[in-house]
Amino acid sequence: MSESAFAFALSSFSRHIVEYSVMLRTNKPTGATWMEAFEETVKAHTGVQTPTLEGARFIARYMIGLMLCFLFSMYWDNFSPACAITGVFLLNDRPSPDIKGSLDLMLAIVVGSVVGTLLFSWSCRTGHGDAALPVVFFCLLFPSTWVAHSRSSFSTIGFFVAALAPFSMVKDCPAPELASSSQNAVGLWGGIRARSIAMFILTICEFVFMEKKHSKFATDYYDNATNAIQTAFNSLWTGADPKPALDDASKGTSSAISFGAGAKVEPRLGGCEWKTEFLQSSCDAISHLRVDVLMLYRGMGGVDGNSDNITALLKKASAFGLMQEEFDKMLQAARVMAIGVLSHTNGEHTQLAAFECMSNLDKLSEMDQAIEGLNACVKFPDNAPETMENDPICQLALMITMLELAKTHVAEIIYAGMKHI
Repeated sequence: MSESAFAFALSSFSRHIVEYSVMLRTNKPTGATWMEAFEETVKAHTGVQTPTLEGARFIARYMIGLMLCFLFSMYWDNFSPACAITGVFLLNDRPSPDIKGSLDLMLAIVVGSVVGTLLFSWSCRTGHGDAALPVVFFCLLFPSTWVAHSRSSFSTIGFFVAALAPFSMVKDCPAPELASSSQNAVGLWGGIRARSIAMFILTICEFVFMEKKHSKFATDYYDNATNAIQTAFNSLWTGADPKPALDDASKGTSSAISFGAGAKVEPRLGGCEWKTEFLQSSCDAISHLRVDVLMLYRGMGGVDGNSDNITALLKKASAFGLMQEEFDKMLQAARVMAIGVLSHTNGEHTQLAAFECMSNLDKLSEMDQAIEGLNACVKFPDNAPETMENDPICQLALMITMLELAKTHVAEIIYAGMKHI
């Protein structure tokens, strides 16, 4: 059976390589012109959309937060703009506050304020501040902007160093004896205090108007991804295209991992530790299942992409229906278990109790009966087909092989629960 699946894959990949080579040599694709790209950009950003709850929540939290920053600047900070301006820099569209992000912001604000003030002081103390300060400012701004546009862990620091540097460096140098660090200490401390208060105010507003916690977001997105995989398999059994559901699964796992990183450091309020490793392992298994569905759909469709013949053969074999039902039940059980583990906060873990009496979690117990049933529905061809992609035996062998592999990927979710709970 595995040899038939290999023959199908070899024929399919070879044909795709040949078709791609012909396309590059005879009909090379061209990109959109700058005018077409401009038109698409305009179309994407025009029109009136219905206000959403997320948009109303965004407006409310930042209108209140920025007004509080302005009031602090006017009545408590002697009209210093530091708090209000920093509040504008902190605007973001996160649906929930990120504790790790807030701590990173605090570090970035302090570093940005201190670096700008010290470089201004050292440049002016040379006695040639008018000439040295622009050069030093450029040497600071260029690498900071480059770091801010990178995806490293220092990007936030680079952004705030570049954003706050003009407020401390773009001004006239005082006399060299007045440009010492001690002379600027009071102003430096006042700036750090005002910017930290801005971060504190906006973080509190994010907590007040948050939709739900990062852990809840991560759990819901993982549940959506698993549900999308189940929808893809249901589409597969009926011969429909599973790719729309697979796109939802890919987006769900990506969002779950992103919010899971924030859930790792959010306050648990006495609850058990967030299962970061379990979520990562489960999302990896979902990604593998996505590839399995694509391979199954590719095998059912053959060269022309029409899966009606294979769908009809599968319906004739009742044992294959039992194998399909076994797989679907296992996938649903793994989904319920994973959501229970991610949602668990207090008490004893009981999510894995349903799998204590199960053996061979990664094997299809009905596979032998399914093969016998399918053998009765097909016969060996009299002549070799032009390509193995249209050979029913190879197509069915690929389906059974990939379905067994998919069962092992479902079992990986359960094994991850056993390992990380």
